[in-house]
Amino acid sequence: MATLSAWRRHAVNGTAHAFIALIVASLLSGTPVEAFSSGPDEGGGGTTTGIGGVVYVDVATARGGDGSSWANALNRLQDAIDIVDPGDQVWVAAGTYTPTSWPSGGAPYARMAHFSLRNRVEVFGGFVGSETSLVERNPEDNPTVLSGDIGVVGDITDNCYHVFFHPEGSSLSSSAVLDGFTITLGNANGPGVSGKGGGVYNFMSSPTLSDVIFVNNLADEGGGLFNDTASPALTNCTIGPNMADDGAGMFNDFFSAPVLTNCVVVENAAAWNGGGVLNDYFSAPTFANCQVSRNVAGWNGGGMFNYNGSAPVLTGCTVADNFAWQGGGMYNYFSTPHLVDSAVVDNRASMKGSQMYNMYMRPTVVD
Repeated sequence: MATLSAWRRHAVNGTAHAFIALIVASLLSGTPVEAFSSGPDEGGGGTTTGIGGVVYVDVATARGGDGSSWANALNRLQDAIDIVDPGDQVWVAAGTYTPTSWPSGGAPYARMAHFSLRNRVEVFGGFVGSETSLVERNPEDNPTVLSGDIGVVGDITDNCYHVFFHPEGSSLSSSAVLDGFTITLGNANGPGVSGKGGGVYNFMSSPTLSDVIFVNNLADEGGGLFNDTASPALTNCTIGPNMADDGAGMFNDFFSAPVLTNCVVVENAAAWNGGGVLNDYFSAPTFANCQVSRNVAGWNGGGMFNYNGSAPVLTGCTVADNFAWQGGGMYNYFSTPHLVDSAVVDNRASMKGSQMYNMYMRPTVVD
């Protein structure tokens, strides 16, 4: 088979879907899959805000604006987040933005550059750059991309470890809001924390993420997101395709309890465990009306891998068309998932438990 570095290469050149398809084919053939190698405070900066307390950002504008209007927009996103007053908003026009600073530490190492949210600051994307009200924006038609591709374009090896980095001391609450963005091309392949959360890393931080797409992020753990003692709220989000050794879409660790509503976890690929989601050490995420589908794990838990006392709750969810060596849909080890009005169907495993594999504990299933 291939190495994880090959997965990363395919993710960059746009053939991630085809590569995942090859892995799926190998799993379905019954051939064993080989092992793969492997903060900010609340004080504003005294900026001049526009009408209604809005700071404007447009990557296409010349640098030097004060953010008070679209015509005088800032062209760096983090500049706006740093200077906006608590309770105000940041409006971001369509385009691609890359981190240029270290708001939560890591300077001067380039790959540690990142974005960071702040409490009581709402950041909205999806604008053309002329709107006067929030309801006028359209994130689908005006993609606002936050990319970790800070070095040579197309070379994943010099990308940011994390697109968003919220380490110890960030202490984000639900008042930190990100809405209407695509988070892409983070590559968390460094030592320690730098190997976790290519798209977003949260430690004891629980921001609100709405209408966010996590795509083509890579990590040792948690390609799309890594939560450590963190419980962010995700609504109408798409997680995938992303790649990682473990927890390709999302990795929830150590009592994390994120809440996902109307989200899709799709086409993520893990070399080891948890293609879609990995829950570890008493983590208890909640999924409501979510879809976990077409994810792949080289070993256990194509759709979801639950470990060490984890207890996810799925209500009105579908876990379908996932693939793994064991536990195509879900793998449970000393864990007790609770499924209410949810379906685990049409999953595949090369060895055991096409739909679900349970070791030592059993899930609760309620119609």
